[in-house]
Amino acid sequence: RTPLEVMAACSRRCTNRVMIIGSGSSHHAALAAEYLIEHIARVPVAVALASEFMYGKPIARPGDVFIVVSSSGETVDAVESLRRIKSTKHGGSVLTVAVVNEAESTVARESDAVIHVGVGDERGVASTKVFSSTIVAFVLLAVALGEQCGVLSAAEKIRIVEMLEEIPDK
Repeated sequence: RTPLEVMAACSRRCTNRVMIIGSGSSHHAALAAEYLIEHIARVPVAVALASEFMYGKPIARPGDVFIVVSSSGETVDAVESLRRIKSTKHGGSVLTVAVVNEAESTVARESDAVIHVGVGDERGVASTKVFSSTIVAFVLLAVALGEQCGVLSAAEKIRIVEMLEEIPDK
């Protein structure tokens, strides 16, 4: 099964959950993703700050989905959060998904699936290019998940995709 099919199956059972973990701009993208996925796909989501999550004792149950967001895929808190999840009793029966700008990063290599935003290097301090692309990736993930779960009509999907297509013109 694809990661999307696994996530859709998880969303149908109240015992499973989606947890999104990130720091800095990635944490802000995770907060936006929480809203997008819950609003569009009607799947419950929790968000954690990677710098705090890595020191906790995560609860991972079979079928849970953990999404680790990291632009570089190399930040210590993101890598350690992912490793913390994998080391739990049920770490082998959860789905870990990396949302990264660097496809060959540690977070990407150690995750079960990767959403690669692939926008290249940031040239300034602010992470606008990666942040914006990560949000678009989460919109598309929410649309696909909503469609997979049967809660998003074809007309709603088309409307959302058309709005995304209009962004460069604005």
